Amino acid sequence: EDPEVIEAFSQWIDVDLWREQLGLARARRQAIWYGIFAESFNPLLGQALNGEITAEEALQAAGDEWNSLKEQVQG
Repeated sequence: EDPEVIEAFSQWIDVDLWREQLGLARARRQAIWYGIFAESFNPLLGQALNGEITAEEALQAAGDEWNSLKEQVQG
């Protein structure tokens, strides 16, 4: 509610719309191993997009990694 902050933010954002969006925002639920998974998936995605591997190969490797991480966490 600081007028100086509102003025500064108003230079690059619609403050009223931003507040409305903050009221609607919800945290994304994700598996606790998601960050680790993303580190292995992102290179696979890049390889698939570059044609180095097929989409099927990327998805198979990603699925294998997901299942492995899930097993490690759940035991």
